[in-house]
Amino acid sequence: AFILLKSIANDDWWSALVWINIGFGASSLILLPTHGAPVWKALRASPHKSISLLIGISALTLVGRGAIFIALGLAPAALVSVVSATQTLFVLALTTFLSIHYPALITEDIRASVLLGKLGSICLLLAGFALLALQ
Repeated sequence: AFILLKSIANDDWWSALVWINIGFGASSLILLPTHGAPVWKALRASPHKSISLLIGISALTLVGRGAIFIALGLAPAALVSVVSATQTLFVLALTTFLSIHYPALITEDIRASVLLGKLGSICLLLAGFALLALQ
């Protein structure tokens, strides 16, 4: 996906970013009738909090996608994909931290056997991306 993205949007990544977001928005609208009940329930329960959360998530997503486009302009696509694959490691670390220190916020299964399984899967994923980058 990164190689295709780099070949399409090497010079004009703002247009690619707009089209990616239009695609996500359109697919969200398609899924809204079947999966939208929890969204509407949350919006009715606390509209200001829900909208603020959605705006925050959208802003962080925009920054992340922009960073990927900048990285694709500076480095080979294979290297960018390897670095992007480390995101799963950070998500695991963050959810584990939040589950330990803020269990009311998030409850993730943090037994050692579960964490080792997830860590092993992440290592295999990273190794696969690293092998692709070396070729």
